[in-house]
Amino acid sequence: MKDALSIEPPDILASLSPDQAFELAARQFEGFSSQIADLTPTLEALGFQMSTFRVQLLPPTGKLRLISSRKADLEVDTVSAPELETLFSKSLFYAAKTAKRIQNSMDLEMVIMDVTVGLNPTIKLSYLDEADLNAASSTPFQDIDLLCGQAL
Repeated sequence: MKDALSIEPPDILASLSPDQAFELAARQFEGFSSQIADLTPTLEALGFQMSTFRVQLLPPTGKLRLISSRKADLEVDTVSAPELETLFSKSLFYAAKTAKRIQNSMDLEMVIMDVTVGLNPTIKLSYLDEADLNAASSTPFQDIDLLCGQAL
């Protein structure tokens, strides 16, 4: 089964006019945004809250930041996946579920999940322990990933 939002091979993108390439990128961005909206209730059930969603128009790119503080009563395995049809939706759900498992097993205070949607979607997970969280109270939230162990 071909993913509904598969990326076109680079040689096809090179053969498109700038207008066609922009329209293709915009359609893919709309699809990713729709998938995020559909998955939001499940992500909230896992304890994630949408912190920011920024959109860049040229090229069409979106940056989503989800944050989850620790919830002692949350049993991650009880949250089941909704009908997920695309690789992006599956990746986002399983990344969130894995992040919560790591957070619970390592007794970390906060998970920050940065999702970039566009022609090259990425998901980055960052963790803060209690010491990092105290230091973060005086740090602008845009720079909070600099406090995490690995900022890419």
